[in-house]
Amino acid sequence: MVATDGRRLSFVHLSLTSSSLSSGEAIIPLRALQQLARILSGDKEVKIGVSERQIFFEMDPILLISQLVDAKFPDYRKVIPTEFSIAVLADRDDFLRSVRRVSLLTDEKSRLLKFQ
Repeated sequence: MVATDGRRLSFVHLSLTSSSLSSGEAIIPLRALQQLARILSGDKEVKIGVSERQIFFEMDPILLISQLVDAKFPDYRKVIPTEFSIAVLADRDDFLRSVRRVSLLTDEKSRLLKFQ
């Protein structure tokens, strides 16, 4: 899954337990995803189905259906570098704690962190 607001990009690889879907793309409206986030709970399985113009999410007993956005999503693969001049390996939990700690003092306008 990938999302962008024009300045930031978020990419998450999701492993599906079973799939009869061929690889493809579907642009889902933000409002549908916000509703989905509100109704997802615990370890319940989510069945996802996609048609030409709609997507559905089924979490027994709830069924959420949304129209898909009829547009072309930007090719995000072109903006993600494949080579890096600097690479580091960090423990995820230590890194997250550090980012949270220093982000308490970030400027509200810029919200920037500097790595040194």
